[in-house]
Amino acid sequence: MKRTIPTIDAGITSDKARRAASIAASTRRQNVSPGSTLEGLPLFSELKERVVAQLSSDMPICVLRGTGYLDVGGEDRKPYLAELAALLGYVSDSNVVDERSGTFVDEVRPSDPGSKDVTFQLGACEAHADESSKLVPEDVVGLWCARPAAEGGSNLVWLTGDLVENIAAQPNGPELVETLRQPDFMFGGKLRQPPKVVRAPIFFGQDGVRFRLGSLQDAIEVTERPLSEKQEAALKALISATQTATPLEYNLDAGEALVWMNRKALHSRTDFDDRSRLLYRTRCFNDALSNTRDDRSEWLTL
Repeated sequence: MKRTIPTIDAGITSDKARRAASIAASTRRQNVSPGSTLEGLPLFSELKERVVAQLSSDMPICVLRGTGYLDVGGEDRKPYLAELAALLGYVSDSNVVDERSGTFVDEVRPSDPGSKDVTFQLGACEAHADESSKLVPEDVVGLWCARPAAEGGSNLVWLTGDLVENIAAQPNGPELVETLRQPDFMFGGKLRQPPKVVRAPIFFGQDGVRFRLGSLQDAIEVTERPLSEKQEAALKALISATQTATPLEYNLDAGEALVWMNRKALHSRTDFDDRSRLLYRTRCFNDALSNTRDDRSEWLTL
């Protein structure tokens, strides 16, 4: 039975969105700080409660409608999006390796189709969790659609439990899952000076996951330490799971957003060739919702 992603309609009219955006713009976010300037407004506090409740559930993902961010034009749009994201935690601007960029809202558009960064690529991308090469990746990711692709570009999401169940059903499944739970996989390293990688498990706790194939490959190149036979087999099983387990799928319309718990799922997208596709991305930390406490990750300096 195909599952659908729950939808939450904020019911924020154009006028209310523009007024809220004016408040956000007047106190333009300069750093990672708790709370949102919108929390004192009734519709926004209610929205926060509804979304947090959904992200706390066994289906930690939802589609947001009716936030009015496309009715906010010019330079006020991104500050408004940052404050919407801040309803769900500390908005992160750590999007350039480990540096603080001062940018709280990224644009996901195919501006460099041949890039290795899926943010700028054209077409489909591998299943992954965001920022897997960080010691502590962000908890909540939001993709806010401004212009969908004319065709394709649907978002795909695999919950950790579905991936574990799929792998466990494969030959030698329990052993494969246990291998993926060992804190012996290495991520990243190519962009950090001096070089260092994160050593961590892929699966952790009840529902945690850290994975990006390109990040694993970078660490192998930097450390010159290949995967063990057990790790290779477990990794193949995980990739197979993303190809055979049915993902949650949603093709965002303009004005909608997809929000999910980054450390409880892998995500990807289907193929598309429309260079006008534009999404905004926000990431934030939320200690109350986070499963990071179950992760056994550490820096490994080379």
